[in-house]
Amino acid sequence: MRPLAKTGLVLFCCFVAASFFRVQIQIATCCTLLGVAFFFAFLLRKRAAAAVLVLAGLAFGYMGLYTQLVFEPAHQYRGKTAQITGTIVEMSPSQGGVFYQLRVSGIDGEKVVPFQASLYSEIDLDADYYDTLTVQAKLRSSSPPGSALQLGDRQKSKGIFLSASPVDDSEIACTSPSVRPPHLMFLRLRDSMIEAIDRYVGEPQSGLVEGLLFGRKEDIEFSTSQDFRRAGLAHALAVSGLHLTILSQALLLLFYLCHIPRKAARLITILFVLGFMAMAGFTPSVVRAGITTTIYLAAAFFGRESDGLNSLGGATVVILLLNPFAVADVSFLLSFSATLGILLVSGKIAAFGKRFCMGVRLLEGICENFSVSLAAVLFTAPVSMLAFQEFSVIAPVSNLVACLMFAPLLVAGFLTGALGMVWQGAGELLGRITRSLAWMLSKIAEFFANFPYSHLPLGFGFVKVWVLCAAGLIGLSMLFRSRRRMVRYSALLSVIVLLGGILSHQVFFRDVVCVAVVGNGFGYSIVVTYDNRATVINCGGGDYSGRNTYNYLCSKGIEQIDSLILTGLDREAAGGAAFLVSQCSVRSLVMPDKGPALGEIQHEAERAGVKTERLDGMQITLSSYCRVEIDNRFKQPVIILRFPHVAFGYSPNTGSLYEAVKNDNVNILLTKDEINTSLKNLPGRYAIILNDIPTGSDSGQQENLLYAPPDQTTELMVGMGGTIVERGDG
Repeated sequence: MRPLAKTGLVLFCCFVAASFFRVQIQIATCCTLLGVAFFFAFLLRKRAAAAVLVLAGLAFGYMGLYTQLVFEPAHQYRGKTAQITGTIVEMSPSQGGVFYQLRVSGIDGEKVVPFQASLYSEIDLDADYYDTLTVQAKLRSSSPPGSALQLGDRQKSKGIFLSASPVDDSEIACTSPSVRPPHLMFLRLRDSMIEAIDRYVGEPQSGLVEGLLFGRKEDIEFSTSQDFRRAGLAHALAVSGLHLTILSQALLLLFYLCHIPRKAARLITILFVLGFMAMAGFTPSVVRAGITTTIYLAAAFFGRESDGLNSLGGATVVILLLNPFAVADVSFLLSFSATLGILLVSGKIAAFGKRFCMGVRLLEGICENFSVSLAAVLFTAPVSMLAFQEFSVIAPVSNLVACLMFAPLLVAGFLTGALGMVWQGAGELLGRITRSLAWMLSKIAEFFANFPYSHLPLGFGFVKVWVLCAAGLIGLSMLFRSRRRMVRYSALLSVIVLLGGILSHQVFFRDVVCVAVVGNGFGYSIVVTYDNRATVINCGGGDYSGRNTYNYLCSKGIEQIDSLILTGLDREAAGGAAFLVSQCSVRSLVMPDKGPALGEIQHEAERAGVKTERLDGMQITLSSYCRVEIDNRFKQPVIILRFPHVAFGYSPNTGSLYEAVKNDNVNILLTKDEINTSLKNLPGRYAIILNDIPTGSDSGQQENLLYAPPDQTTELMVGMGGTIVERGDG
């Protein structure tokens, strides 16, 4: 019967569906589904269908109630500057500072319903886990009021509802508790292992090993992370059942070789799995993998067989009840979908492939490994398309080759960290082995990522619609008795829908100019794309802003920037510019001749051979139909991009923008400040505000106004004659 498997799958699908809607729609859908369930149960006597509808209704209702009772009380503080008091539950070093994950218990001296916030500090506070911090900070949120959950929202999926940055010149008070929780020892053990891996493996391979072991993706070089994604190996960087299975089986093998009784060995391994979950931070993907592995080991301990689908379903139910926002965590989605695919179809694919192996064991072994790889790729494909906006064509082959390095690297990396803490000789020997294995794995990913046509860019709106339609069609086909025939029809219909989407995109978006505001919390990039070309204004917010902008360009299939224009050289305007210049082919770089980031950007520009010009009053002709005008006569520089049918004007200062465009035919206005009265009076203009939607305001719903909140990508499509074709989150 597999009740847990069915319950987990239904709840998972319904939580994913509920995440696309606002709270009001979630509650309304809950009531509707429960009413329909009553009709099916008592009038049609179809109890199974009624049970599914009840589960679906409860999922929608639970998501809505969780949002209202847990998320909204914290979200009401967005945009405010207040004194926050919170306990450190996690710390992660970042370029130029440290991120502290706080469990906030007080705001402005008053107790509040506890919630988690991320505090960024450029100063290392020399604080320890579970110390209490008190700081005057600006609170922000990446989610506009009442908005739906966004795929890839790492903050909300980890239960972090606000981000905070200290107010200038404010002191951060740190106090230590008299008693700390018991599981603190696992966090300190993890940090000690990371120090040993850094010492004996060395950069850049140590970052990859730490990412594979503990899911610390911020330690992985960007180029390596990009190669893994394009080669279809991104799921390997999400700590999952594969990771825990390899480590637990290696530990069991060691116990058996030492003649430790099997029951005792399995019990110790269960404790190891629980400790590893604590070391990895109890992220959704780790919890899912840990629960599944623990159930498997516990079943073996009691002499029973565990069912993989039931274990997966039970783990999913636990995770989603604790935090329904976990459905936005890409690592959890990759882990869940890969495991589901392996359990459901890998055996069938292997059985089909073995027909052509002619009884040769070597070929059968390759076929089994390939079937596991193919099943994981097929089920993770929708997640990869939506989250990364790319699809790896070569993933089944790359996974088959990479798995040869994966298990030895995990075991060697763990032993390097564990033994390297106490035994220098073992750390140095295992460090060399680990470094070699990590180098080979990264080269495998690099080889397949750079293979011709290894990946396809999918950053277009119709792709999201197609993925959802295809998944829905195939899901509905599974409800029919003649499943095989219906799946074939669904696959054929999905191909027709995809071809229709491609055709409509080519027809309706041929002469469309797209302006995208790529936010990173501390700064923005304004990306204007046209005819597969791009102009970028500013790249603020630090290194991650450069990554976000680069990923956005890759998702559109754009590899060259015609002009990168920087209005300043501080962190807010140019923090990620050096990274972007190092990764992209930039034809022209326009920037001021003074500023903190000047040396770093100039170094990367000279290395890449990029033409550099001084930000001054000038005109730049990028093509026969695009011209850039830079006006320095005002308080802040004003940049105008002119196309045959539309013109964009940008300035960090609203007053400067108004003076520049009041007598000019500029259709789209972009500014960081609020629109003032004089700018509102300009007829026929459309404004994009690079800021949060004001609390209690419906300005974000006005037809001629669009807010671009931090930590989101906001797009505006403009067609012929300046007509707005599409607007909203990218």
